[in-house]
Amino acid sequence: MKRVFFTRHCQERLLQRRHKKFKHLDKCKKKNCADCDLHKKQIYDYINDHKKEINIEIRESLANGHEDRSLINNTEFMLAYYDRYGVDHHFSFIHHDDLMFVLVDNTVVTCVLAKGHISGTTRRSKFKKKDSHSESLWYN
Repeated sequence: MKRVFFTRHCQERLLQRRHKKFKHLDKCKKKNCADCDLHKKQIYDYINDHKKEINIEIRESLANGHEDRSLINNTEFMLAYYDRYGVDHHFSFIHHDDLMFVLVDNTVVTCVLAKGHISGTTRRSKFKKKDSHSESLWYN
């Protein structure tokens, strides 16, 4: 695997997405929420103390994940990334479990929940299971 760098934002999002303790940050819409401020401080302190372990976890997720090249062809999906990072970069989207890591060139810029982030695409298997009941209706 090529050398990859991680942003602080990616490390924060990984903790926020993986630990149930920080789910409040995803759902809270209040301004100046004391719980949000406390959780952000806890994340900041945890990253300072355990940066190496977090980076190892990200590396393992990237190594065990699979790249989703179809998202690059989805213009509506890519517009937000083009606006933010420009069109002259190489984008990669790597899925592992329920997370999607966004790489711009050789830097992991963020980590998002795959299901909620890919709103314009469907995540289904290519071949549907045949329902034995509906099949039997044709042959009776």
